[in-house]
Amino acid sequence: MRLVAVSVVVAALLVACGGDDGEDVRAERPAAAPAPPDRAPDCAGPVSLMTDTEVRIDDGTGVLTAVQARVDEATDVLRRSGNDYAAASLDDVRIGDRVEVWVDGPVAESHPAQAHAQAVVLG
Repeated sequence: MRLVAVSVVVAALLVACGGDDGEDVRAERPAAAPAPPDRAPDCAGPVSLMTDTEVRIDDGTGVLTAVQARVDEATDVLRRSGNDYAAASLDDVRIGDRVEVWVDGPVAESHPAQAHAQAVVLG
């Protein structure tokens, strides 16, 4: 009798905890819209020098008034359109374009400062 009662309780628990309600909790959630860090840019101004891996601002505003920032696969390069952002690439940036740069990691306090670019926003 005790075995039957335990079996009934176990079966009830399995039914209550299992089953398919049609919702896959492992389904991917939509990717968050691209956006720069939620703080003021470290430097903003016209691009004075471009390479395949760096963007430089010599006459900017912000905590850093001049920065030579390394850009790599970890850098978010974005284009601003009103209050929205879209993915862009460093190929979209030209000398003279106004950009905002957020840096992360160590900053070499030379002139211009040298650092890794966390994000570069065009527009």
